[in-house]
This record gives sequence, structure tokens and C-alpha cells, in this order.
Amino acid sequence: MSAVMLATRIFYNYFSVEILFGVKDHFGKDTDAAVKEISRILRGGMLRE
Repeated sequence: MSAVMLATRIFYNYFSVEILFGVKDHFGKDTDAAVKEISRILRGGMLRE
């Protein structure tokens, strides 16, 4: 349950900034690329392989 809550909060925050404040691509990359990167980090962690 904690993992689901964490993922939800991360994506909620990302899209809140984009939608509510109108800040597009605030990670410096398009939305698809940012979502893929966030997903990869959530699945595999932040450490190098």
C-alpha cells in the first residue's frame, strides 16, 4: 500500500504543477519522457546498475 501511495503522490504532484499552474515540461523534458523516467525510478530505484 505504501508503494501505491508514493507513486500516486509523485504523479499527482507532477500533473498538479503542469495543470494547475500551467507549467509545461517542468522536468526539462516532455510529459511522456518524464513519466517514463519517473516510472523507471519507482520500479528500479535511483542507484546505478
